[in-house]
Order: sequence, then C-alpha cells, then structure tokens
Amino acid sequence: MRRGQITVFIMIAIVFIILAGALIYVVPTLLQPSNTNVEVTNYITSCLHLTAQDALIAIGQQGGYLNLPEDHHELNLPYLYDKENKARTKEQVAEDLAQYINTNIQTCADFKPLHKQGYKTIDQQTPVTTILFGRKTVEFILNWEFKFQKGGQQLFFSEFQTSEEVALGRIIEVANQIVQDQVDNPGQVSIDNYYDDNLDITFTAVNNDLITSIKDLNYIIDNKPFEFVFAQKYRQI
Repeated sequence: MRRGQITVFIMIAIVFIILAGALIYVVPTLLQPSNTNVEVTNYITSCLHLTAQDALIAIGQQGGYLNLPEDHHELNLPYLYDKENKARTKEQVAEDLAQYINTNIQTCADFKPLHKQGYKTIDQQTPVTTILFGRKTVEFILNWEFKFQKGGQQLFFSEFQTSEEVALGRIIEVANQIVQDQVDNPGQVSIDNYYDDNLDITFTAVNNDLITSIKDLNYIIDNKPFEFVFAQKYRQI
C-alpha cells in the first residue's frame, strides 16, 4: 500500500471515530426529554392538579352546578328535586368542570416563575379541557398550546393531564337515583336503596326541605372527604 493511500485510510478512520463518538453523545440526548421540557411540563401539570381539585370542590358543594340556578336553597344549594328531576347528567357536570379549568388555569399557571428562569412566552392559545369519568376517577385533559423561547431554543407544549381518584361519576348516578325516587314516591326516602361501600350518604331535614350529602371517603381534599351536596323539596307533592 502506498503512503498516500495509507494517509487517506487513516483520515477516513479518524472521521469515522469522530462521527461514532458524536452519535454516542447525540442519540441519547435526542431520546431523552430535556430538563427544560420536564421543568415546564411539571409546572403546568401541578397547576392543573390544583385547579382540578378546586373545580371538584366547587362542583361538589353546589350539587353538580358551577353556577347556581336562580331558584336555590338558602344554604346556596341547588334544588335537584322540585316536583321534577333536576339532577345533572355526567355530560353537564363535565361541561362545568371543563369551564372551571379553562377559566382558572391561567391564575395558577401564569408563567411568572418560568419567566424568572429565563423562559419567554412567544405564543399562547386558549386552553380547552376535556373531562372523562372513570369508575372511581375523573380525568382532566388540558389542551393548551403555547411556545416558549429560552436562549436560542424554542419549546412547544400542547397537552397535559391529571387523574383525580374520586368517584364523582358514581356519585352523580346515585344523586340521580335519589332524585328520581323522589319523583316516583314523593316524600319517601330510604338510604338502603343507595348503599355503596365507598360512599357515605346522609339526609338532613331543614323545615320542609331535605339536604342530601354524598361523600367519597377515599378522596381527601384539604383534610376533608369529597362531598356532593344538594337540596330537595321533600314535602312537596
């Protein structure tokens, strides 16, 4: 082999070694999320979790309503029974939960902590939330598109999710059953019809009204079990 051929061979070998080393460094970097991506995702997901809990408290304390109907009990509770069944469906409750998230998520996730860390907002769309009821869970799926710039890097984000281990779907079913039984048999209530191992159901008479509380003892918010409360015009026939 001539000297020139040897030189070319050595140069090719050196280039190959350099490329191989670069791949060893670059490929894992491409496959793993950057610290900035994790940082932003954790921040938004944490705010979604907190806002979801606030939404559940608001919905629970008003019997499935985000905004009380005009005719409501003096304890700021909706009448789910007033000669007819006014209990809310899962679809209606899901709409109110989504509305709460869409309206309030930016109060928590205002990006100020991220801005202090060098992130600059360059685009932000309106948040849109989807609610899914499981047997003992509520899924909050937030689609919120925005772009950040940090240094020379642009970061794009769009979907975040949190799962709350509360049996709200089951509670809505029980509330509907209680109210429908009132429609079918005015003035008669039997707690035995609605027994559930995970739920605590109590009825309290207030004048001619009945206050119904359904608690999920397994889901604790602010050191209290989740509570779904509503009123019924008990003696009305």
